[in-house]
Amino acid sequence: MQKSLGIQVVKQLLFSRQVAVPQFIHHQGLSYESLKRETKKINASIQAYQIQIELTPQSMSWQGDESSVRIFYHRLLLPFTHTNFFFNDYAIQQANYDRFLNRLERKQLGVQNEVILGTCWFYINIIRQRGQAMIEAFTYDPEDPLYQLYHQDLIQLYGYEGIQLADDELFFAFFCFMDSWNYTVDEQFKQLLRTHYSVLLEKSRLFVHSLSEHYQLPALNNSQLTENITLFLIKYFESRRLLDKFLMEYHDVLVVVQAKFPQLYQWVQEEMRNYRFAGILKASEYANSTAVLLIQTAIYQVAPQKIKAYLVFQGEPAWKSFLAQELQATLGPRVELTTANPDQIQAHDLIIANYTFQPTSPAKIYYVSMVPTPKELDTLRQTIRYLYL
Repeated sequence: MQKSLGIQVVKQLLFSRQVAVPQFIHHQGLSYESLKRETKKINASIQAYQIQIELTPQSMSWQGDESSVRIFYHRLLLPFTHTNFFFNDYAIQQANYDRFLNRLERKQLGVQNEVILGTCWFYINIIRQRGQAMIEAFTYDPEDPLYQLYHQDLIQLYGYEGIQLADDELFFAFFCFMDSWNYTVDEQFKQLLRTHYSVLLEKSRLFVHSLSEHYQLPALNNSQLTENITLFLIKYFESRRLLDKFLMEYHDVLVVVQAKFPQLYQWVQEEMRNYRFAGILKASEYANSTAVLLIQTAIYQVAPQKIKAYLVFQGEPAWKSFLAQELQATLGPRVELTTANPDQIQAHDLIIANYTFQPTSPAKIYYVSMVPTPKELDTLRQTIRYLYL
C-alpha cells in the first residue's frame, strides 16, 4: 500500500505545501499522464472534504482551506498513527503530548480525552506548519475562559517541536485539543463548567428539562446529558465554522444517524430552527447529528430499549438452562429472554421454540433445533438487528 501512487501523492502533499511535478514523476518512474489520471481518482474520492489537488506540469498542491486539508489528513492517518505508517518519529511527538497531558493533570486542568486522536492532531499540525502550509484566519474570542486556561500550555507543547504558536494557529491547536475531549464529564470538569460557563449550563439544563417532558423521561434531568450538551455548546460557540468542519470529517456517521433516528433528528432540527436548543440557531446537519447522538446515548442509559423474547423449549433441563444463557448472549442486552410454558405467554415480542404449538395471541415464532443450527441463529440475529447499529 505504501508503494501505491495515490499514497505517494498524498504523502508528498502532507509534508510540502507545493510539490515539484518533474522531480516527482522522475523519482516515481511514471508519466505525467499517469499522475494526472491518479490525481483525478483521488479528487473524486475526497469531494466530501471540500478540497482538491491542483495539478500542472510544473507543480501540484492542495486547493481549499488549510483546515479542511488537515481534517482530511486526520481522518486518513488516525487508524495508522500508532503504526508509524507515514513516518518514523511519531514516538517523540507522542512522548511530548503525554507530557502535556500529565502537566494538565497536575494543574487540575485535565479532561477525559481520546489520546491518540489528540496526538494525531498534534502531529499533523506540526508537519503542516513545518511545510509552510499555514492555517486560514478565524474569528474567535481570545478572552474565552477555556482558551485562556489552555493556550499557554499549548504554546509550550508546540514549543517542544520548535513551533511558535500564535494567533490563528494557536486557536486551531486549541480547537484540535477540544476535539479530542470525550463526552464523559468528570467532577473536575463539571466544576469548570459551573465556574466559567454557568449561563450555557443553565440553558442546557432547560433544554434537557424540555426534552425529558417531551419523551416523558424525567431521569434525563439527573443524567450527564446536561453537561454533555454544555460541552457541545462550548465547541459550537467557540467556532461554529470549525465545529462543522471537524464534524464533517465523519460525514459517514451523519447518514447512520439520519437513518437510525429520523424522528429524534427531526425534533432536534425543529428545536434548533425555532431557537429552542439553548441558543443555537440554524445549526448544520452535522451539528444536529452530534446532538442526536448525545441525546440518544442518554436515553438508552436511563431507559434501555428492550423487547421480550420467550423461550418455549422442551429438553434436558441442564441443556435448556445452558442454551437459554447462550441465546441471551447471542441476542444481546436489548432482548430480555425468559423461559416459559405456552400457557404463561401473554404480551410478547417474539417466541423461540423447538416444538410446534399455537400461542394464545398472535406472535411470530422462530423454531430452533435441539441444538440450534448456524442458519437458525442467523435468522434470530437478523430478526433483532433493528435494535442495534
